[in-house]
Amino acid sequence: MRAFADYVAKFGKAYSTSAEFNQRAVRFAEVDRTITEWNSNPSRTHSLAHNKFSDWYNYEFSAILTYQSRANQLFTTKLMTLDETNIADYVNWV
Repeated sequence: MRAFADYVAKFGKAYSTSAEFNQRAVRFAEVDRTITEWNSNPSRTHSLAHNKFSDWYNYEFSAILTYQSRANQLFTTKLMTLDETNIADYVNWV
């Protein structure tokens, strides 16, 4: 719990309820175990460390990391059909 308290202080975290605080502490502990396990393997060529996202859940990452192209957004909106009755057959662009 001391590591989580240090994390909260370092990154200026604030939680709205004690229930959220406890939930974030549990998530931090899960991430901390993963980091410790990863870093304990000497064959790894890099190490992991905590950052400001160490108390985030996967669904929170998905919400901000899912790329939606502008084209994709256009296709999900309602398209309207244009009236083509008054369109000229020829346009002189000169």
